[in-house]
Amino acid sequence: MEFNFAWDWLGLGGLIFGLSLRYIGESVGQSIALGICSSFATLLPAAMMGDDLFTGPGLILLLLVGVGIAGVFVLAFAFSLKDKQLSAAQKKTAIEDYSYGEGVFIAILSGLMSACFGLGLACSEPIRLNAIALGANPMFAGLPSILMITLGGFLVNGFFSIYQNITNKTSYDYFNTTLKVFIRNLILCALSGGLWYFQFFGLTIGKYFLIESSVMLAFSWSILMAFNISFSTIVTVFRQNWFSFYLKPFVIVVFGLLVIFTSIFISTLY
Repeated sequence: MEFNFAWDWLGLGGLIFGLSLRYIGESVGQSIALGICSSFATLLPAAMMGDDLFTGPGLILLLLVGVGIAGVFVLAFAFSLKDKQLSAAQKKTAIEDYSYGEGVFIAILSGLMSACFGLGLACSEPIRLNAIALGANPMFAGLPSILMITLGGFLVNGFFSIYQNITNKTSYDYFNTTLKVFIRNLILCALSGGLWYFQFFGLTIGKYFLIESSVMLAFSWSILMAFNISFSTIVTVFRQNWFSFYLKPFVIVVFGLLVIFTSIFISTLY
C-alpha cells in the first residue's frame, strides 16, 4: 500500500494526472503519462527482482519496452503536428486551460509517480501466495492485492477532495443541481470508477495465463497501458475527424499505433 501512497501523495500521481489532461488534453496527456508509467512499472520490478536487463529474457523485455515507448513518442509527435495547425484561439476553445509546456511536465511527473502502482503489484506477490495457501483459486488469488494497493490512492484522493471542498466552500455544489443531473453524475462516476477498477481485475486474472512466459508476464503491465493509450487516441481521432482535417498527423498516428501493437505482437513470440 505504501507504493500507492507514493503514487497519489499530495497529487503527484493520480491527482496531477487529471491536471495534465486539463492542460494538454486527454490523448496527449495519457500518451505521455501512461507511456512513462508503462516503461518504469515494467522495468523497475524486473530490476528489483534481480533480473539482468541486458541479457536473455531481460534484454527482450527491455527491447519490447523500447519499441512501445517509440510508438508513444510517434503519437506525441503526431499530436504536436496537429496542434501546430491550430490557432491560439482554437487551442483555447478545445482545451480552456491549454498550456503545452506545463502539461507535458506534469504528465511526465504523473507517469513517474504512477509507476509505483505497477511496483505495488509486483511487490504484493506474498499476498497472492498466501491466498493460494489458504485455498483461493490461483486465477483469482491476486485480486486482494488490488484492494490493498488502491486503498492508499483512495484515502489520499478522498482526504484531498474533502480538504478542497472545505477550503473552497464547494461541498454544497454536489447537491446544487436537479435530481436528474445528480443521479446522472453519480452513475457516470460509478461507471468511470468501475471501468477503471476492472482493468486491473483483467490484468491480474490475465497474468494467470502468462505464468509459463516470463517475458509476457513481465510485459503484461505494458500491454495494459498500450491498450489504454491506443483506445484514448483512437477515440480522439474519430471524435475530431482527423482523417478529414489533419491528414498528415492522422497518418503518423496510425503508424504510431502500429508500432505499439508491434511490441505486443512480438511479446507473444516469447
